[in-house]
Amino acid sequence: LPVSGLLIVWIYHIFREDKNQGTNMVIDAISSNREVTFGMAPAVFFGTLLTQLTGGSAGREGAALQMGGSIGGLMGTFWELDEKDKNT
Repeated sequence: LPVSGLLIVWIYHIFREDKNQGTNMVIDAISSNREVTFGMAPAVFFGTLLTQLTGGSAGREGAALQMGGSIGGLMGTFWELDEKDKNT
């Protein structure tokens, strides 16, 4: 479990998610013009996967919200949606 913790820290560093605030960042992004980076999706996915494979405790709902917000933000940027539609 400690080795997987170090791997998770390394994964977050690789995807430049060192300052990731998790679910709170996604919720704050809805009410502001703050961007949710796409790097959050793979970092959260692999972090959650490693945690659960090594017997750690990680919830599914927070990870799903973070990955959905990250992928949704990327799609909104790709399709050049305005801020109202991105927040929806």
